[in-house]
Amino acid sequence: MRRRSDRGGALLLVLGITCFMAILVTAVLAFSFTGTKVSRAVAKDRDTVYAATSAIESSIQQARRLAWIGRFGAPCPSTTVAARGVTATVTCESSTDLTEVDRTLRFIARIDGNVRAKADVVVRDSRAGSGEPPVDVVAWNVA
Repeated sequence: MRRRSDRGGALLLVLGITCFMAILVTAVLAFSFTGTKVSRAVAKDRDTVYAATSAIESSIQQARRLAWIGRFGAPCPSTTVAARGVTATVTCESSTDLTEVDRTLRFIARIDGNVRAKADVVVRDSRAGSGEPPVDVVAWNVA
C-alpha cells in the first residue's frame, strides 16, 4: 500500500488564503467606493439647500431695506444668488392689499427650475419706526 504524500498541501493552503484575501479586498473597495458616491451626493444636496436658503435670506433682507417691494401695485422682483457653485433664483409673490400697512410675501427659491425652498414672511412696516422693519417668518420649507 502506498503512503499518501503531503506534497502540494502548502500550495492549497496558499491558494485558499489568496482567494479569501481577494474576496475581502474586493468587498472593502466596493464599500469605500459606495461611501465616496454617497458623500458626493450629500455634499451636492447640502450645497443646493445652502444656495436656496441663502438666496431667500438675501431676498428677505432686500424686502426689509426697500419698502416698495411687495406693496400693492408695486413689482416684487426676483433675485439670483450664486453660492458654492450653485445658482438659485428667488421669485417673490405678494398678497398685500391696498389697505394693509404690513407686507405679506412669499419667496420661492428655484435651482435648475425645481423649487428647493419656500418662505412666507410678514414685513412689519407698522413697527418699523426709523429703522428697518422686523420680519416674522410664518413658514419656511426646504424641499
